Amino acid sequence: MTIARLAARPVTLLIVAGIALYSTGCGILGSSNVGEPTGLAAEVALKAQQVAQVVGGPDGFGGPALDDYYGHMAQHMGFHGSAYLADPEGELTFELTNDTTLPCTFHLAYLNSGVGLDEVFEDVVVAPGESVNVNLPCAEIIGVGSLTEVGAVAVELEDGTPFDNSFCVPGFLNSDYACGGGYACTLAPDVDDLDQDGDTEELIVFTTGLQTHLRAGGMMPHMGGGGPFGGMMGFWKGN
Repeated sequence: MTIARLAARPVTLLIVAGIALYSTGCGILGSSNVGEPTGLAAEVALKAQQVAQVVGGPDGFGGPALDDYYGHMAQHMGFHGSAYLADPEGELTFELTNDTTLPCTFHLAYLNSGVGLDEVFEDVVVAPGESVNVNLPCAEIIGVGSLTEVGAVAVELEDGTPFDNSFCVPGFLNSDYACGGGYACTLAPDVDDLDQDGDTEELIVFTTGLQTHLRAGGMMPHMGGGGPFGGMMGFWKGN
């Protein structure tokens, strides 16, 4: 396993004004007891909005498979106060699986408010037929290739063949994992024909986020299944 930390690149800030937003996990819940986030939590929530708005739909992460998300993602993913942010001492395990006959490089992308509001990138090389667990600082949002750019290169084989991140649905802290928990990404044959092109032998990259949301039936709260790398319900923590 080889890990190379790359320079952080800025993420454009998208401001959505005048919307009172509340959520638990990936379901939407109105509550008179929880106000809009302030300070750093508000900044992370805005970043989460930007990521969430590119999940589902013809051109979003997950594509038509997550059409239930399309048009519903102005809601941020539960960052209502400082208690919702990543524990600065916490860690996150990212499980990377290479189900091919060649070594490949995963391009990790994540946002950790403890070091800033720009995406952080790391490259991880995984041998053929193996899985590698990478320990990262606990992050509020995690993905592959990019958190906001659908079609960015998520994985490359040793021979230079690239695979994009169209089915690499980003994960959100308190919704898809917890500090001390895990998230996963896999390069494997598209046996379920996720891209609906009739080819079940071509390679595709997908994340726990895609599998979790498909099992949950789209824009709904979801609980585990699938062990430590499955989704989890987001819980209110207060401010």
